[in-house]
Formats: sequence, C-alpha cells, structure tokens
Amino acid sequence: MKNKIYFCLIFLFFAFVNFSFCYASINVVNRNVNDLQVWNTIEINDSVKDSILTTPKVDETQKIYDFADLLNDTEEKRLYVKIKNFIQKYEIDMVVVTINYNPKMNPQKYVDDFYRYNYFGMGENHDGIILLIDMNYRTAWISVYGDTQTSFDNTKLSNILEELKLSLKNKDYYSTVLTFINDSEKYVQKEIINSQSNQFDFMGIIEVIVISTIGTTCFILIGLRTHKDVNMAKLAKKYLKEPSLDVTFRKDELMRSSTTKF
Repeated sequence: MKNKIYFCLIFLFFAFVNFSFCYASINVVNRNVNDLQVWNTIEINDSVKDSILTTPKVDETQKIYDFADLLNDTEEKRLYVKIKNFIQKYEIDMVVVTINYNPKMNPQKYVDDFYRYNYFGMGENHDGIILLIDMNYRTAWISVYGDTQTSFDNTKLSNILEELKLSLKNKDYYSTVLTFINDSEKYVQKEIINSQSNQFDFMGIIEVIVISTIGTTCFILIGLRTHKDVNMAKLAKKYLKEPSLDVTFRKDELMRSSTTKF
C-alpha cells in the first residue's frame, strides 16, 4: 500500500514539474536546408532560405515565446490562458515574442519572419496578430496578418502601442502583454459590432430595392395589360436592364504593422 502511495506522489510530482516546464521553456527545433519546416505555400529562393534558417522554429501551440525571460512562470500561465481564449473565441491567432538579441536587420524583419516561417495563422489567409518586445532595439512592434487587418488600422495599432509605453518603461511586462491582449479583443469586438450593423443596413437597402422592384414590375404589368400606354413597355424594358446596385470589394495587403520605442 505504501509503495502505491509513494508511486502516486512521485507521479504527481513529475506531472506538476512537466506542466510548469511547458510554460517556462520554449521548444525550439533545429532547421536545415533539407527540412526548412515552413508552409508549403512559401516560395523558396536563396534569400528566403537564409531568412528561414536564421528564424527559430518553435512549437506554434505555445503562443508565448519569452526568449528575453521577462515573465515569470505564473504570469506566463495566466497570459497563455487569456491568449488561448482569444484565439478560440475569435478564430484569430495571437503570438507574443520577447528577445534580448535580434539577429535580423530590424524588429520588423524579425517579427515578420517569426510569424511567416512558423506555422502561425488561422484559415487560408493566416489571420493573426503578433507582439514583439525587442530589448535589443528597445522597441515594441505589432503586426497583423490576413483578414485581421479589418479590425486594426494604423491608428488602432498606434493606440495600443501608446498604452503599452508606460508599463514598458516601468518594466512591468506582464501588464504590457495583458494590455495588448485586452486592447486587441476590444478592437475585434468593435469590428464585429460594426460588421453586424453594416450587414443590417445592407439588408435594409436590399429590402427597399426588392420592394421597389416588385412595385415597379406590378405597375408595368398593369400598364401592359390595359394597353393604356405603349411607351410604358419600352420604358420598363430599359429600366430593368439597368443595374440597381453596385458592390465594390477591397482586397487588403497581406500585413499591417506599427511600432514604438520605449
């Protein structure tokens, strides 16, 4: 009986250690020229290959990659739960990276390579948002990808970064990441509300058009039956050939970003 108790205690101890370790450590996999481990949609040339090989390959499920060791284990666990909830609720990927050393030419190059050359992003457009805290350049950088750009224009990204400045200067990095998550959710929720409102407005326009078309058609048919005005038929024919609604769709760029110094 005692042996069973000891075994259970040992099992629980190692289970707890492993659970904690999965937050505190970052699983980095080595790449090589024969196994770049990137999306198969990426076109590979010598320049791209060099960028891939200088970008760490990470486990895309971890979401928080604290290379600069700015967060303790408890903070990382709490932030991880909030990020996972954000991803599940909005189907938008979210990534946080901190670094002490930047092997790229600038923070933008690092954050774009890190996102693109790992398996991040939701859906075919790889929708997502990423925060980089670069201690080397003393820079915070946010980039958004895919359809996520509809929720974040440059002004909104600048607003988020402005709110991060104080906590960054105070070295309160937990508050920095928490503010990033909360502000991101705030803007996504606003976009959802605006989209629903626009959808209702659009449906109202369609309803008016349909009712108007039905009324016009009935009026034309009555005129045709009574033969009161032959010219009405010509007018109706011309009217029905004209387009009643012109809808234009705008295709966004693949990425939008903003940065601030601290």
